Amino acid sequence: METDPKILEARAQLRAKLGDGAQRAGGRGSARLNRKAVHRGSSAASDDKKLFGMLKRLGCHEIPGIDEVNMFKADSNIIHFERPKFQAAIGANTFVVSGGNAAEKTVDELMPEIIPQLGPENVAMLKEIANQMRLAQEAQ
Repeated sequence: METDPKILEARAQLRAKLGDGAQRAGGRGSARLNRKAVHRGSSAASDDKKLFGMLKRLGCHEIPGIDEVNMFKADSNIIHFERPKFQAAIGANTFVVSGGNAAEKTVDELMPEIIPQLGPENVAMLKEIANQMRLAQEAQ
């Protein structure tokens, strides 16, 4: 071994500067660092793919022959779809209305088309609408 004090002092300075050798920055046997992938924001297309993949996993099947869908909102407006794609998975209690041109309309606009479709639970709403129309005519 070297016993020259200058060499031993230089080695001690290097150990102090670089560490005791327990840390290794590179060389043979060191693992390569992989560059992390940059994830882009999700696009509508990828969201649609994920959604339709999930629907397929649930077992949704398209139900043919549906010409329109009307969804009654609490504020007595209606979301009206014309020629939508309607899918259902009865076991998963999942129903999907997609496509078609969704438009929000008032009950007055769709009244002639809706009356044959209304069930007994909507009779109260129909009476309320009739009262509102009557009051509006009396005010004029």
